[in-house]
Amino acid sequence: MTPVQLAKDLHRRMGYPLGKAHYRMQMLVNDINGYGGPMRHVRKIAYKVKNLGDVMIRRKAAQEYTKDLKPSIAARVKELRKNGFAYFTEEVDPQLLAELKSFYDETLTKRSEVATASPSHPFFFSLMDDADYKTDHILLRFVLQESIIKAVSAHFGSVPFLNPMGIQESRHVKIEKKALRASQQWHLDYTTGGDEAVSAWVYFTDVPTVAQGPLTILPVEASRKVKNTFFPGRIEDEQIEQSELAKDVQPIFGPKMTVFLVSTHRCYHMGSRVHEGEKRVVGIFPFYKAADIDEFVKVTTPLENPQKMVVSHIPA
Repeated sequence: MTPVQLAKDLHRRMGYPLGKAHYRMQMLVNDINGYGGPMRHVRKIAYKVKNLGDVMIRRKAAQEYTKDLKPSIAARVKELRKNGFAYFTEEVDPQLLAELKSFYDETLTKRSEVATASPSHPFFFSLMDDADYKTDHILLRFVLQESIIKAVSAHFGSVPFLNPMGIQESRHVKIEKKALRASQQWHLDYTTGGDEAVSAWVYFTDVPTVAQGPLTILPVEASRKVKNTFFPGRIEDEQIEQSELAKDVQPIFGPKMTVFLVSTHRCYHMGSRVHEGEKRVVGIFPFYKAADIDEFVKVTTPLENPQKMVVSHIPA
């Protein structure tokens, strides 16, 4: 139950009417403390002060790990910094990518048959299982590969934290309530630690047109021009058009097993606007520069740094 619901319930039980001023004040407090609210800047500073030792260890490790960065990966990192997006398929291990494809063909297609919709995102059908969060699983072996960790470490200037990944199947669902459109609206992603986030995405199905609901972004420079409120929230296409940014909208297309990196913290984005008769299945592997969540990966294989640091939320 949210603070607003608690307040309403308390007033109802006590027999007092809930005044509009009280309700609005509670909503204001929620907006200030929310991930996208102004308190994120305080959380960012507080995190670094509280975890200064780990912050310095991760910075030093990233410098050492990326000092001999492959030129093609360095070019992708430069593109990611500038535009907030970079295709990465050519940089990943082809054997791991092939194994990931087999996992989709042999396992995820079966999970799709019994998947249920998310209550908050009725067009999302999760294909994850508890057994997927082990370091000997192809999902973890894929995302912990050297090229991905080096690219994200170089971008952050720090060894990142892997956050709970997901495999989502997006389907065409008619939605009546605006609030349930969720990630189909333009938005930014924010983190618990108030710092930057970059995700590695994998298309498990072909996404050649807008009919499959591709991830669609506004590159960094265009995103900075978006007119939003003091408490950034989800916005509509009309606001993008009013800001004269429609020309900058960039759908991310690609065949099955396309891999790319995207900064959803800096790029306004939306997706999953799937047309009738179509679907889109993606793997999303989020990396945070700062993290304040419980560890979720079960270490079942020997790990060396920096991979050990990536799955650990304490100094490795």
